Amino acid sequence: MNALYFEETPNQFVRYAGQNIDGQQHPGWQNYARLWMVEELAAIRLFIPEPADPIPEGKISTGQSVQRIDGEVKFVHTLVNKPQPTLAERREELMPRLGQRWDAAEKGGTSAMGWNVRTDAEGQAKITGGVVAFTNDPTLGTVPYEIQPGVWVDLDEPTMCALGVIVTQHVKACASRARAISEAIQSANSHAAMDDAEAAIGEGWPG
Repeated sequence: MNALYFEETPNQFVRYAGQNIDGQQHPGWQNYARLWMVEELAAIRLFIPEPADPIPEGKISTGQSVQRIDGEVKFVHTLVNKPQPTLAERREELMPRLGQRWDAAEKGGTSAMGWNVRTDAEGQAKITGGVVAFTNDPTLGTVPYEIQPGVWVDLDEPTMCALGVIVTQHVKACASRARAISEAIQSANSHAAMDDAEAAIGEGWPG
């Protein structure tokens, strides 16, 4: 149920719990918020405050009060600056983000021979299987390969092997990028260095 607040004096609000208003008791006040119009409540200085504004970036709320802001009775946060996280806390937060970005880059595909080639785990396994198949049986001629889901091409041995090299290079490049950023995160000894490492997570990935 919406809480009622009583304006004792101008812009001084207290939680209403049935206390007298101008010497008058209000039995059944618990139902006022549900049954009375906003104007009827305001006539006896009772209000259902509007929600507080969103907490700004970089701030935290240590509590709320009820105030009249530009004529509207609403909850208002008591704001203080958000404490700066420690370097250890930032490392703990950034490492999973790095892992997610690395995974997305590796699986995101790469350009090869005019195609956008899939590089997810299934795509890697299939191209490895194709290379192994040609190695075991050079007379295969061509092998059907799904470049992207639903997009098929017939690859001969040289093309399959070349494609395998390109995909492997893509995977290796993603791992190298992830390693470099991981080492930057782990070695950062200032917030400025950690800022640089955080920025690096979002840029420079192979594609």
